Amino acid sequence: MPATKGRALSLDHSPGHRQKVVTASEKAQLQETILSDAVLDCVDFACADLRGSRFERVCFRGTHFRAANLVRAWFVGCDLTGADFTGAHFGGNSFFGSSLAGAIGMTQRQKEYVISRGGSFRRDKLRENTDQRVGNQPGTKENKL
Repeated sequence: MPATKGRALSLDHSPGHRQKVVTASEKAQLQETILSDAVLDCVDFACADLRGSRFERVCFRGTHFRAANLVRAWFVGCDLTGADFTGAHFGGNSFFGSSLAGAIGMTQRQKEYVISRGGSFRRDKLRENTDQRVGNQPGTKENKL
C-alpha cells in the first residue's frame, strides 16, 4: 500500500470512484515526493503542493491536479491521459516522455510549455525515450506516496 511521509493511505479502486488520497493538510505536505512505477488513476490531487516532486513511469489517468502547485515537478515517462490541470501552477517542470493526451484545463500557452519540456498530447508518444535515467535533483528528499 502506498504511503506518504510514513503514513499509510487507504485507496478505494472501485470503478468511477474519485480518490481522496490525502486530507487537505496532508496535500500541503507532499513537496519533493519521489515516486516511480505506480498507478494513481483518478486520484484527487486538487490543491496539492507537489513542488519539487519527481514521478517516473507513474500512471495518472483521469487524475485531478486542479489548482495544484506543480512548480519544479518532474513527470518522466508518465501517463497523464485525461488529467485535469485547471488552475494548476507550472514552472521549471520536465514532462520528458510523458503523454497528456486528452488532458483538460490547460491554456494553449501551457500546452506549448509542456511540449517544450518534453511532453506530448499524443498517446503514441508515451514513454518514448524513457530509458534515459533522471539524475537526483539537488535538495530533494525522498518520500513515498
